[in-house]
Amino acid sequence: NLKKLSKIIQSNDGIKVLTASKSAYQNLVYEMGLEISEEKVSMLPSGIISKDAVLKNKKIIGRKKNHCLIYLKKRDFEELSELTYYLKTNQISYDVFEYGHYKNKILEKAAKSSEFGIVLGTTESQGFAIQSLLACNLPLIVVDKKVNHYGEFKLTGTTVPYWNKKCGVKVNNIDECKIELLNFIAELKNYSPTDIVIENLTYEVFIKNLIAEFKKDF
Repeated sequence: NLKKLSKIIQSNDGIKVLTASKSAYQNLVYEMGLEISEEKVSMLPSGIISKDAVLKNKKIIGRKKNHCLIYLKKRDFEELSELTYYLKTNQISYDVFEYGHYKNKILEKAAKSSEFGIVLGTTESQGFAIQSLLACNLPLIVVDKKVNHYGEFKLTGTTVPYWNKKCGVKVNNIDECKIELLNFIAELKNYSPTDIVIENLTYEVFIKNLIAEFKKDF
């Protein structure tokens, strides 16, 4: 279907493909051999929250001390077991939310009451669930995955397409996560994950960027 769509795009001036992130843009334009020209593809993430709501989340207080939210998506359960054993050893409580087995409202409630989060995820084109955690001002350690297996393709990717140092810490594996964890916890007050959401991922920013994207061609 994507191959069929690429032919329609090339023959119609009024159609563009909106990709959600830099990695998705790179996959589509350079790595999949679809012959879609750069000017027909734009990078435009969807909005996930209103600016007012994320500013309110920025002021959340009273989080549970030493409590971790673990978000698990398409990762080896041995990694999860190794991680939870380490958390127990260091007397850190936790809740696990596995992709496809939770309600969004419950995840959001947990994100607002936890002190920090750990993400064991897969590659994402945008990553709505993880960005919802950031929008709740929850600092994260992300065990990043950098290869996206899509059909016959082996594409570049990341677990967190929208990320900066104020969001938390990125690591490559569980061993690195354990090395970084206690220092990360000690520095929690220095993180501000909502900043990247306000800059890139509010409904207001999405509407502004969408209008600007199509105006520039007319």
